[in-house]
Amino acid sequence: MTKGGPVNASETLATYMYRFGFVRFELGYGSAVAIYMFVLCLIFSLIYQRLTRQPDYLTGL
Repeated sequence: MTKGGPVNASETLATYMYRFGFVRFELGYGSAVAIYMFVLCLIFSLIYQRLTRQPDYLTGL
């Protein structure tokens, strides 16, 4: 809604990727930002799964 706000203060990584990939037509850089976002989300989700995993009493894991 603010298009990045004053001096890009409210710009998120997703809007940054959109701006470079589709507005400025720098598709390679936009794709690199998308891959970075994917890896970051994957790492956070794996850590979350490890921390919240319940012990399985049937298999002993």
